[in-house]
Amino acid sequence: MYTVFLALCAFVCQMNMILWSLNGVEWLTQ
Repeated sequence: MYTVFLALCAFVCQMNMILWSLNGVEWLTQ
């Protein structure tokens, strides 16, 4: 259960980093 929680956190963190990167690129290109 604990490992599933850690995996989920890692996945969410990765998604957040990708979204922030996309938002950063979109902001820079405007």
